[in-house]
Amino acid sequence: MLIKLIADRFNTYFEQDPDHDTVLWFDPQREWEGLLSYLKPHLPLLIFEASQLHLRHQLVKRAAGERYVVYLPFQPIQSTERGEAEYLRPLAYSAMVFDDTLEAVLRDARVAFPEASSTMRELRPLLRPLAVASVGKGKAFWESVVNLETALARLIPDFEDLLLRLLAVPGRTVVEFEAQKIAGPILELFQRQFGVEPPARGEEEAWADRFTATLCLVDVYLAADKPDSFPFKGVLPAPVHWDRCCNFLRKWQRDEMFKEAFARRAKAIDGQYALAGWVQGLPHPPESSAFLNVERAAWDDVREELDAIADKSQAVAVCRAKKDFIRQHAGGYWAREGSLAGWAALARMTEVVIGADDALAELPDYLTAQALIGR
Repeated sequence: MLIKLIADRFNTYFEQDPDHDTVLWFDPQREWEGLLSYLKPHLPLLIFEASQLHLRHQLVKRAAGERYVVYLPFQPIQSTERGEAEYLRPLAYSAMVFDDTLEAVLRDARVAFPEASSTMRELRPLLRPLAVASVGKGKAFWESVVNLETALARLIPDFEDLLLRLLAVPGRTVVEFEAQKIAGPILELFQRQFGVEPPARGEEEAWADRFTATLCLVDVYLAADKPDSFPFKGVLPAPVHWDRCCNFLRKWQRDEMFKEAFARRAKAIDGQYALAGWVQGLPHPPESSAFLNVERAAWDDVREELDAIADKSQAVAVCRAKKDFIRQHAGGYWAREGSLAGWAALARMTEVVIGADDALAELPDYLTAQALIGR
């Protein structure tokens, strides 16, 4: 859409009069820069690179009838003040001067932008990358952008995958965001969805650890049924973010490419959030596979019960009582990761003990070997 709008506007100017041979296109914010390569097949573009004098020489010495659209990443020439493009001032008197912003061109094309000024303030920084994303698309593309979330969805369809990469290599990923001009908006969106403040420049690693801790704290708190005694209740995000945090934690722990990044970060922060003592004071350990120290506390509780078994009947009773709890932890992250692989062995043991006890309980019902085989 934008390619056609700009190409039509400039080519129409050229066709109106043989003397119309120059367009000076001023773009101080470089909003249009990403579209230049798409415009080259449709326009005689001359792009400023290093020297205004060289550019002026090219224009002055060109053949009669040769037309150019001159792209200049400068402020427009002012009639009363010297500016950045002063060497090109003589050309401005006979050229078409174009300095419309992306937003102005789209509004002229009757694109219905959101009416709320606060929404437009969020969208304006994204117009440049959205312009590139819109190539080959029509008016509907722009009118589907109704807020920050939909804008970023057009730019980044794999939002959660991008967050996984950010948590794995935060510094490098933020640099990539900045190169794409989306760092501010996307980090703000992460904050909206998870309730975690965006990272300060140079503190991306610490932010990734803090983000990991937030996910884990929310998971433990909810798994423990939101007790008032939770020692880190004051640092939890608002309740509206809790389900989002837990769902993303599960995704991260199961992602084949990035699950090891979770283990690395979770182990690094584990000592800062020592909840084992608190967990052991609860009526029931939370079924959470977030913090390793919480998982170890649950493991230690089960081991103590198993160590206290005095006879077969007690062994069967403990296995039956703990069967679901053990199975839950055997499927948890730290069991799968290998730090607490013993959960899987315990799950198999409970199945064997319970299965054997059930079989022994049935034996009196079968008076002969033939009857048992028939069973």
